[in-house]
Amino acid sequence: MTEELAEAFRRRTLRLLLTGFAGAGVAFAPSWVRILEGTWPAWVMVGHALAMAVAAVAVGRRPRIETRAIAVLCCCAVFLPTAFLMGLRAASSPGLYIHDSAVQSEEAMRFLLAGKNPYVESYAQGPMAQVPFWGGKNPALEHVVYYPGSFLLSLPVFAVVNGLTGWYDHRLFLLICYGAMVWGGWRAADRGWRAHAAVAVGLNPAFNFYLIQGANDVVVCGLLLASMGLAAARRPALSALLVGLAAAFKQTAWFFGVLAVADAFGRRGLRAALAASLVMAASMLALTLPFVAWDRAAFFDDTYAYLTGSAKESYPASGLSVASLFAAAGVSAETTRRLFSVLQLGVVLPVLLLCAWRQARMPGRDRLAWRFGLVVGASFVCARYFNASHLAFVSLFPIASFFLPSNADDPSELK
Repeated sequence: MTEELAEAFRRRTLRLLLTGFAGAGVAFAPSWVRILEGTWPAWVMVGHALAMAVAAVAVGRRPRIETRAIAVLCCCAVFLPTAFLMGLRAASSPGLYIHDSAVQSEEAMRFLLAGKNPYVESYAQGPMAQVPFWGGKNPALEHVVYYPGSFLLSLPVFAVVNGLTGWYDHRLFLLICYGAMVWGGWRAADRGWRAHAAVAVGLNPAFNFYLIQGANDVVVCGLLLASMGLAAARRPALSALLVGLAAAFKQTAWFFGVLAVADAFGRRGLRAALAASLVMAASMLALTLPFVAWDRAAFFDDTYAYLTGSAKESYPASGLSVASLFAAAGVSAETTRRLFSVLQLGVVLPVLLLCAWRQARMPGRDRLAWRFGLVVGASFVCARYFNASHLAFVSLFPIASFFLPSNADDPSELK
């Protein structure tokens, strides 16, 4: 009787998740109409929502079909729309129908293969200049805000595809990362909740809206969730390696690294924590240090000064961040720059240390996911900009945490 109740609860939870995402997907239809300048994308979103609703009704009727249905939904929700936008871009202009971060990664790889430093070169003369930007001149034309992983990790895919066809769209690499993200969420969950975790990370309409356009948050999410999947498969070294690669891509992954080390300490003790730290640091530094040595000033101007507002051309304070509220109130740029440092040290650092301490005391993949979301959310609120794409990224891990195990009942995973 207890097993029957548990199975009924599992099915109803999955149906609720699918139905909720279906409704949320419809809400993004007006945005697609604006981006693609036509009403038909709205009907595509409605059709996708209906497919998810049908899947919600069919959940649990044939368990073997459940996973296949979710895989088909992922293809319909992400792969097909992405392929369509890639086709529109190929038929029009390299700077249209794509996110500016994806275009910048493509150009950075071309600069690197030509022997030029991506952190020194200007992107104002290439396809980046064609990408629409809401605030006048895009400051990213002169800055690569991400770490070298943003173009090094995708370099093999670029070399193969561009070498064979003479064409490349960075979303090919992003789709690979999307697959890793869905697999990681599925593998990190308990067997009875794997479908839920796959839906939570793979069919989130807010996250996929930006992924389809080419936003690179999926790379970090793919690496981090895949690392959680490898940790569940008892592959701690590979898990730590992926965290290090994510930290060599984007600064937000650093928080996950700290929490993952604390989790390793709580599960298996100091030796495991030190081993994880060494693997993460080695993989990150291997990708980052060559560019620091190449031109230290340019590297730190792009990856630090640009973020803090101290660069000559910084991304404007915007979104839901505290700095944007002060900027809207007429506070000077110098004051908002100082405010950034005060908030990061006075708010984010204590939150990170507290979460790491609690993670060491009470390890678990579910706690790791939601604590990471909490720390990253605090970091964005205290940053210069906190836009809608960042909010979608922050929400992914807390939502997934509902379906990840705590492992408190598994003594073999605790020290």
